[in-house]
Amino acid sequence: MVSEYRHACIIIDDPLLRENYGFLNYRKLLDLMDRHNFFTTIAFIPFNYGRTDRKIAALFQERPDRFSICVHGCDHTGGEFAITNADCLDRKVQLATARMLEHQRRTGVPFDRIMVFPQGRFSNAAMLALKKNGYLGAVNTEAAPVDGPLTSNFPFFLRYKPEEALKCDCEPLFIVIHHEYFKDGYNRLTDFIDAVNAQQKTIKWDSVG
Repeated sequence: MVSEYRHACIIIDDPLLRENYGFLNYRKLLDLMDRHNFFTTIAFIPFNYGRTDRKIAALFQERPDRFSICVHGCDHTGGEFAITNADCLDRKVQLATARMLEHQRRTGVPFDRIMVFPQGRFSNAAMLALKKNGYLGAVNTEAAPVDGPLTSNFPFFLRYKPEEALKCDCEPLFIVIHHEYFKDGYNRLTDFIDAVNAQQKTIKWDSVG
């Protein structure tokens, strides 16, 4: 059955779960999500599992209607998922998952088993490793594996910069930004959100999961 809604999510890459990360402030972002109606998933680097602030963790626990996290690589090193060795990839996915589970144990913040590949680099073999380890899907800015055309049947979704998203008719609509997007304030984001909500009357904002 086709959904009556078009799903959408803002994805912010890299931030620690701390009061401030660069130009990003989580409490300010939450206020804007409530006032303008949108949802944010943080693409969280598993290597940072021990660096979360308990107050921001509590914010994520209290507001799962606005915040979630997913998996952003493992160590966030260049090309860590752009290899084709199945055993190495399996170990990398297992380590990333173990770190996310430890983060969940320490903070109470659950995570979606969705992979956002660091620097957008990945292989078809990496997709198989994710599938083997029970992940739900992968999100990336390009459908261009390093080992040839995209051949895996593992769920894969593209994401778009805000300036591209308004012209995109895809379902779901995943929008990528970084903390630098807020360098000049939050109006740039809220203007974009308001435009999306006006353009898509049946939009449903939710997590990537």
